[in-house]
Amino acid sequence: MQFHSVVFLIFFTIFFIAYWALNNHTKVQNGLLLLSSYFFYGWWDWRFLGLLAFTTIFTWGMALPACEKRTKLCTVISVVVNIGVLIVFKYFNFFSDNILKLLSVFGWNVDIFTIKILLPIGISFYILQAVCYSIDVYKCTIVPERNLLTFASFMAFFPQLLAGPIERGADLLPQIRNRRLWNYDLAVNGAREILWGLFKKITVADVCNQYVNWIFEDCNSSQILLSLGVILYTIQIYCDFSGYCNIARGLAALLGIKLSINFKYPLFSRNIAEFWHRWHITLMTFFRDYVYIPMGGSRCSKIRLCLNILTVFLISGLWHGVSCNYLVWGALWGICMIVARLVGQKNYYKKSVAVLNYKDILKILSIFLLTTTTFIIFRFDNLSVSFNILRRTGPLLVLIFAVIYLLVLLFLSLRRYMLCIATIVALSIVVISGISNGVGYAVFVAIRMIMPVAVIAVFVTEWWG
Repeated sequence: MQFHSVVFLIFFTIFFIAYWALNNHTKVQNGLLLLSSYFFYGWWDWRFLGLLAFTTIFTWGMALPACEKRTKLCTVISVVVNIGVLIVFKYFNFFSDNILKLLSVFGWNVDIFTIKILLPIGISFYILQAVCYSIDVYKCTIVPERNLLTFASFMAFFPQLLAGPIERGADLLPQIRNRRLWNYDLAVNGAREILWGLFKKITVADVCNQYVNWIFEDCNSSQILLSLGVILYTIQIYCDFSGYCNIARGLAALLGIKLSINFKYPLFSRNIAEFWHRWHITLMTFFRDYVYIPMGGSRCSKIRLCLNILTVFLISGLWHGVSCNYLVWGALWGICMIVARLVGQKNYYKKSVAVLNYKDILKILSIFLLTTTTFIIFRFDNLSVSFNILRRTGPLLVLIFAVIYLLVLLFLSLRRYMLCIATIVALSIVVISGISNGVGYAVFVAIRMIMPVAVIAVFVTEWWG
């Protein structure tokens, strides 16, 4: 059930009316929320409802004695079992297949049983949410939730169940436990965020996806087409994922619940460290708090620091997918982050938002160029294909971003007139095409211009956002 489908619109409308009609009965309202969340999840594949229920009940049950007696064993069992479930369903085939390949190099033909399992959607998100809760209860940073209905609603909260943001118990549980009141301002902001997320998802991400698929059908296409595909793929990933999170936050706001911000204008980052404090924030804070800091964080030797950073990014790459290209992607970003830390880059500036000057613009474009060249590894399981595309497009990408830099500088000097100039140029193209090839072709050209206009609208709006 996609957020932008008619089915979801009908589902949410009915649920929304019933939800607020039960506002005076929090437990009944939470019961409706839980049933609706399970219905939403079961719409994808009802067979995996049992897995979600098992994770919920097991995590809830193991957390109660973990806090009362502060027994480390219960927490360890809870974390190991949850991570084990994730490994079995998401990574078993990956590891078994690669072990077979490794053994075959030495001439050993071993028959390893491979479980052919369809990956349960959203499992990476709700498993991490369960792990966060277990560790936080053990550390006594939160009180364990004794009401199973409340905890189950927290685990299965449908706006963020499938793709985040990954919520901590300290943030989301109190909002579900306590009575929600209708907040007009919160609801209006939520509706705006839903519309903005739908715009990014439908008008930009889905359209970019069509172009990207068409371009990469033939990886031997011209350098210009491949370079365009590399850039559009980064825009597609960002608008798809961040658009989903915008919609999730907006839906939650209509229900009187605030979710965490997951993307904070990452494409305007001015260095590598800042980028990873703006991109997929809830996942990176999870790795920071539950992996990086327990390993020693930055309070250790430089060699240990480098190993800690590289480990975090390798795990991050593996979390995204079960292919070697994700590990390579994680390793590349880990090396970049190590270099950034060693040269003293920080993740903050005096101003959290960049200003319009040539230095900041150059930094932003440099990080965007780095992002596009690394994210293309996401696109192909075959690393040789990815590196071949990057080899062919690298020089041209640098040239394209240099041209963009000059155009931005031109905009800064002529900003009052640039909109008029761009409008006149666009209308001229449409009119000339109409005169040359007819009205039908002019309409076709005008429709084709929607996508680049939409992309520019995303960047301009988020710059002033």
